[in-house]
Amino acid sequence: MNLILDFIKSFLYECIFLIIFSSGAIILYLKKIKNIINLKSLGINYIYKKGHNLKKTLKVIKKSRQIKIIAFMPYSFVFDYKEILIEQIKAGCNINILICAPNSLLLKELSQIERHTDNDISMQYSLLINLLKSIKTDAGNNSFGSIEVRTYNTEIRNPAIICSDEHNHKTAFVSLSAPPLRSIDTIMLEYTDENCNFIINYFDSIWDNHSFDVVLKL
Repeated sequence: MNLILDFIKSFLYECIFLIIFSSGAIILYLKKIKNIINLKSLGINYIYKKGHNLKKTLKVIKKSRQIKIIAFMPYSFVFDYKEILIEQIKAGCNINILICAPNSLLLKELSQIERHTDNDISMQYSLLINLLKSIKTDAGNNSFGSIEVRTYNTEIRNPAIICSDEHNHKTAFVSLSAPPLRSIDTIMLEYTDENCNFIINYFDSIWDNHSFDVVLKL
């Protein structure tokens, strides 16, 4: 008799535990769905933690026929994706890059906040320009793609990468700029298609405003 009662008690405890656990799991799942719906309503496709966007960025760049980049000095990004950018230029991808003018007060202030020296900034600028030249050279004289770099010198701007593929499908990755943290140390927002329009307008407005500030055109 005691064995039967013990079995019934154990069974009931397990049932209660499963009900509580299942209820908690369902609530958490519903909250996650609600958060996703809230993000979608804001036009945000995804929010990445530091470094968690690498696979998606790689996948998008491999399909791109136009890439627009705005950043303070994106040497690390260009270096990391060098081989892919070479292949994309061979395939006809046009790359437009907006960087902060190396001698501007804006970049000087930013470098002070991030505790860089003037030599660090100058070196990164030279390395970036030389790296882009080598990418175009490695792509070959018969490559259909192009590289153009322009500079801006006002306002600390949020870095962004905007990609369009051959079907005009657009993806934009926007990092938060919050010095002294580097943008790669903050979160990144992903937008797609029509939700990218405000990011594209943001880039194009600055790009068009600095038509006389071309530092590289290949």
